[in-house]
Amino acid sequence: MERWPQRRKLRRYPATPEGTESWGQAAARRNAEMVAAKPHRVFCVHTNLDASKGSAMTSDMLKRAGIRFHLVTVTQAGAVVSVEER
Repeated sequence: MERWPQRRKLRRYPATPEGTESWGQAAARRNAEMVAAKPHRVFCVHTNLDASKGSAMTSDMLKRAGIRFHLVTVTQAGAVVSVEER
């Protein structure tokens, strides 16, 4: 990363409520902003994507935008169970 810092860019997308917006609404807006940024590489790390709300919503947004991603399924302890491209 020190050798080629221009190739290692990290963008932060905090879920920051604005006005009367709830945390859930702020998270949904943040998820849409992440997808709109058209990332080159996406990894969804989750224990159970189908049982989630925000992560599942983001994966649906990615699919609709035509952006491929890797689903990294992990245990509660963080061990990788599987990796699949979607």
